[in-house]
Amino acid sequence: MSSPASRISEQDRQQSNVQSYIFLLCVVAFSVISYIFNSIQGMEGTAANPFTSGTKTNLRPKGSSKLDKFLSSDNSWEPFNSTNPHANSWCPKATCLNSPLCRPCERRHFFIFSTARSGSTTLLRMFNALPNMRLAGENHNEMWYLSEMTNNLVRNRPKILKHKEDKPTGPFAHNYIPDGSMACVAQNALHNLNPPPMAIQQNKDFNMEEYDRNLILGFKGVRLHHGNWTGQEAADYIKSHFPCSRVVINYQTNVTHQYESFKRTFNHTDGGVYLGPSKEELRANNDWQREFWNNLGSEMAWLIDMDKWTQDVGILNKVVNWLGYENCAFKAIAHENDKGYAPDTKTDLDLGENCLYRYI
Repeated sequence: MSSPASRISEQDRQQSNVQSYIFLLCVVAFSVISYIFNSIQGMEGTAANPFTSGTKTNLRPKGSSKLDKFLSSDNSWEPFNSTNPHANSWCPKATCLNSPLCRPCERRHFFIFSTARSGSTTLLRMFNALPNMRLAGENHNEMWYLSEMTNNLVRNRPKILKHKEDKPTGPFAHNYIPDGSMACVAQNALHNLNPPPMAIQQNKDFNMEEYDRNLILGFKGVRLHHGNWTGQEAADYIKSHFPCSRVVINYQTNVTHQYESFKRTFNHTDGGVYLGPSKEELRANNDWQREFWNNLGSEMAWLIDMDKWTQDVGILNKVVNWLGYENCAFKAIAHENDKGYAPDTKTDLDLGENCLYRYI
């Protein structure tokens, strides 16, 4: 028979074990509850913003490229900035709204915007003779349609491009779209309409980014003023979506000569009635071109008159100098679309072996 002291010791031991079990159960229960609570919070966070990934990513991964080394050594760098890589050459006064989505001043552009029957195809051929220049022809006023793509997002409600923060919920949910990011959409579209020659594209070692890196790209168009916009609105679009651009604006002040060219070249007659543009419409087109030029400004645009430059090649050579080319001079004026659509196969557009663009 056990003594009273031994019975008390046994009871104490059992009571201590029970307390230990209870403590252990509390710890386990707390851990389970915490896990469930954190899981629910994670699910709610994902539901609140479906655009946010649950995987952590390094926003600026370390690497061995020149860009990586530059970023790692430059503590002042910010993903949103206004750096202009061509501030000393092609576009010194451009507004560059750089973001992780787009660097709109990275690529240089050159455009020839003209009225019809004013020598625009001749200008296309002549300026295409300049080094580091690749210009395409007409594209059915694609610039206007690209502007409508942006306008669609700011005219209609909700004005998606006007949102200055993430919109993680609702039927128009999206994350913040940085200002200037639509510029790269427009630039890429026109780049795809002006690719390198097919023989280059078929080369298995071809890299378009490297091939086009130092080129100035663009096109000529005679329909920009046909879009449903004013000269000022067109200029504002060019400055915001193609900020690193130079523009030659060409027209013909002798609208009588231009009118007769329309009548000779195009089949705009029906039973003897002329259906082409009237002289008044041609004058209105010229007014639009002048408004466009005034709003682009002299740093970005140069206005020329066909009636003058066709008689003086020096006018085009002044444009070449304005573009920044050195030792480059045309000796004669080509004449494309002579008597309608005939090509000029006689004019020599050789600019000489010393012709160069310094800022490649």
